[in-house]
Amino acid sequence: MAPLAGSVIAAAVLLVVSGVLKVTNPGPAARSLASARGPSSTTLARLIGVGEIVVGTSTLVIGGTLLTGVLALAYLGFAAFAFRLMRVDPQANCGCFGSSRSAVGATHVAVNTVVAVAVSSTLWSPVEGVSDVVANSPARGLPLLAMSAVLAAAMALLLSGRLGRPGASVRGDDGRPG
Repeated sequence: MAPLAGSVIAAAVLLVVSGVLKVTNPGPAARSLASARGPSSTTLARLIGVGEIVVGTSTLVIGGTLLTGVLALAYLGFAAFAFRLMRVDPQANCGCFGSSRSAVGATHVAVNTVVAVAVSSTLWSPVEGVSDVVANSPARGLPLLAMSAVLAAAMALLLSGRLGRPGASVRGDDGRPG
């Protein structure tokens, strides 16, 4: 099993969560797509969310080189999108988690790039799904799964603007602190 297997699990879990939130509340993602001056609609945002759910769930259940590569490419795509959005509309919200409370910024580019690199580093010894982790890890994989959950939560907090500079405020659609 790859030394950074936890990064694959965390990235896949976060992708599933992000996808579910886009499917249930596509408005912020649609506005983010429009802010980037690309095609946008709530239908497209929902389709992106469904794609995230499929990639994340498949990576967790099946794993392997191909799905791990697709997961890494997804995060590289998110980094590129965040960079573009930051350039064309620095005040735009990212729409990552079905919320418009998180302004896009360098943190989005950095986190998504680091995740893409960490996930890519496992391609030579891919994670074959969570069942492989459980079967081949000490203590039935519980420590690794717990650390993966902590890593996914930390990434979500960073991307949502809830973990960062002390005193920083992220504003919602109504202009009030989120």
